Amino acid sequence: MLLVPALAVAQPAILGPKGGVEWDASTATDIKDYELWGAVTSGGHDFAVPAFAIIPHPLVSATFTLTEPVDGEYFIVVTARDHAGNRSGPSNEIHIKYDSTAPEPVQIRLIFGKE
Repeated sequence: MLLVPALAVAQPAILGPKGGVEWDASTATDIKDYELWGAVTSGGHDFAVPAFAIIPHPLVSATFTLTEPVDGEYFIVVTARDHAGNRSGPSNEIHIKYDSTAPEPVQIRLIFGKE
């Protein structure tokens, strides 16, 4: 599994068919879960719609494998939610490019008489 650094990057990290994100667990004592939010533009997360993944707490660190997303660029943030339903502000944003397309096959040929 490729873990994307918890830093905003100028160029996207490129993920293949398997990839993931990792974040630090919240230090709050009443955390229920973590919500992962994705957007196709930086800062374009819509927190009024359901998160694309909810990861239960308690976790020392948490990972989520991105399986079968559509090829393209994504901006991902994580929020923590407590048992009362309060949501933290978003984490720093990471920028990834998902690419599941294999390169075209290369062509080979025999060569004779070259030194």
